[in-house]
This record gives sequence, structure tokens and C-alpha cells, in this order.
Amino acid sequence: MPANLGFDRDLIAKDIRRLASMYLNRQPPFNHLPPEQFHFPEQLAYGSLEHALFLGFAGWLQRNGMDGEMLAKYASHLATECPWVFDPRHPKSQDRSEFTFLYQFIPYSSRDKENLYKPITMWFDALQIIRERYAGDWRHIFLTLDYSADPIVDRKKLIGRLDDLPGVGPKIAQLIIQWFQEVNWSDDLERWHYIRTIPAIAVDLWLMRLVYQFGYITSWDTDIHTAISGPISDTLCQICYEEGIEHHAVGQALWRIGAVICRRRPRNDAVKFRRYCKAYCPAFEVCQRVVPANYSLERRLTGSASGRLASMQWGRSESHPAVDLADLTDSDPGFLVKDFVPKPRNFGGHAIVKARAIRRQEARDTQIELLGAEYFNGYVDPSLVELVLDETSETTSALAEEAT
Repeated sequence: MPANLGFDRDLIAKDIRRLASMYLNRQPPFNHLPPEQFHFPEQLAYGSLEHALFLGFAGWLQRNGMDGEMLAKYASHLATECPWVFDPRHPKSQDRSEFTFLYQFIPYSSRDKENLYKPITMWFDALQIIRERYAGDWRHIFLTLDYSADPIVDRKKLIGRLDDLPGVGPKIAQLIIQWFQEVNWSDDLERWHYIRTIPAIAVDLWLMRLVYQFGYITSWDTDIHTAISGPISDTLCQICYEEGIEHHAVGQALWRIGAVICRRRPRNDAVKFRRYCKAYCPAFEVCQRVVPANYSLERRLTGSASGRLASMQWGRSESHPAVDLADLTDSDPGFLVKDFVPKPRNFGGHAIVKARAIRRQEARDTQIELLGAEYFNGYVDPSLVELVLDETSETTSALAEEAT
């Protein structure tokens, strides 16, 4: 069911225009190349077929949910060591067994025996589609589409065509579109000029959190991330098109703010948190630094975006569920606890990781007993983890023996 979201379009237009201008002029913190450009393999010719194959694979890898910088770096490494991984013309690309090492890039949520090889099969099948439908060239996905001269309509067509590839959804499709638009391809210049006018902004969980923090969303009837990502992306793209704002600059700027700057913020110290944001974040003046406090573990596990956004929620007690960090001073940091509980994950039988998960759970139970459930908001005191560490040493050894 589509979400019914209310947006402050005037605020969005004003703010993203400023961020896009900063990005295009390479003003700090946007004076660094994005990962797919910084880690572009030196041995590949710019604008070549190999360049397109590299971008397609690097974009597909982003579905993993890991650090984008690391994934782009690894894709660059594979371009030298294992070129058949992303080249559908290579004979080895038709042998499924050559792709088993991609297991390390399977999303954590899929790491179980039933889904062990499913993502590997997805990429293998995606290469086959690229080879059979588009002559082994990702650029033909763009060049062979029947465009209508309306960028908003053609955006849906292009996303739908990329969405046909296994493992590619609307987020990854728009990321790939954005990356291809930023390259100066030498063939069919007029057609590529039009393709670059098609707005595309990939909305991940980082960007979802930002639109709440920046006040872009004024009302909503759901916060399930799969329901709100589409309306957020559609609204941002529509505003960029109507206002003549460079959508790729907006997408790259919001990605760097969310996935790089916001991600590295201090966690449990409100004073350091505010100083860090003021020093490094270009959106400090508009950011409320508080996400709606409607978090619960059950809602998070069922796909609630507020649960995933809860890393920015801070509370004093039930009577003061939210704290505006902008009002805190150096002399009044307040008593803050982080309102976030990690989602249990299946790591495919790694004994050490399982043992750590057990220690975290026991530490949470211990803290509830010591402080009472009404004071527990998901924050685990590191000292309690150390107390439980010795008690679970036998469990760690048993799990290690079981794994071997």
C-alpha cells in the first residue's frame, strides 16, 4: 500500500538547491570524488565498454548494504584480478561456479542455507540478460529504450527496465542511472544529452533518515521503509526537474551527508555530537537531529523505517521521549541513552559472531535486572558486556568446535 506523505516542497527546493550548488563547486565537505569515480580502475579506458561493465557491477554490489566506499574499491580490484565477474562476453562468465566467492557480498539477511547461493545466481542471471538482450553492454539499456521526451515518464520506463535484472530494485536502478549519467560517453551524444535530463535519486535508509531530520516530511501515515522510499524519491526527482536542479548533485550530496558524515558522528555524548555536526555537516542549520520517537524493536523487525532511523533518537525518560540536541549547551549535556537495538542477524555459522550476539543479549538482560525495564532503552553499557564475557567463554569454545 503506497504511503501518504506530506512534504514541505518549498523547504526541499531551497535546501537541495544549496546542497547541489555546494557539490558542483566542490565546496567542503563535497571536495572528494564519489567512490565509483575515485576507485575507477586505471587500466580501463574512460567511456569504454569496460567502463560501463564496471559501473554496472559496482552498482549491483551496492544492494549488499555494506559500506559503499569498500564495495567500489573491491569492484575496482576485481576489474584487474577477475574481469569475467562483470564481463558477460568472457567465457568464464557462463560458468556459475566461478562466482561462488561473491558469497562474502551476500546481504546479511540472506545468509542462511536456503538463500546461500541465491544472490550469486541473481548476478549470474543478470549477466545472461545483459548478454542476450543488450549485446553484453549496459549502455544499450539506456540507448535502446523508446523515450517519450518527458523525463518524468521516461524515468519510470528506465527504472522498470533496470528493475527486470535480478537483484536490482528501484534504489539500485536509480543509482546505476545516476552513475551512467555522470560519464561523458562518446557515442550517440544527442541521446545521452537527453538521458542526463532524466531525474534519478537513489533513496536508501540513510537518506530516509535525513528527510525526517531536515524537516522535509511534515506528515505520514506509515514509516515502513519499503512504502516510503518510492514517494520520497519521486518527490525529490519531481522538484529537481521542475526547479532545474542537478539531480545527480543532490543525490551525491545527500549520500555523503548521510552515509559518510552522519555515520561517523559521536554516539553517546550530546556535546561532542553537536560540535561534530556543526563542524562537518553542511545541513547543520536545518537539521533537527531528532527523528520521531516512535521506535520499538518489534516495529523495527517488521520493516519500520523509524526503527532503522532510531540511531538519532535520544530520550531522558518516558515523560521526555525526545531531546532537541540544538537546545543543549556544553554545561548541560543531559542524561542521554541511545534508543537503538541491533537487529538479530544470521551470519551463516560464524562462531565468534554468534558468541558476541549471545554476550550482547545477556548484557541487555543484566542491565534490565540492575536498572529496571523502565530505564532500559536498548543501550548496553560496555562494562556489562565485559562482565558477561568471562561467563560466556565456554559458550564461545563450544560454538567454535561446532562450526569446525
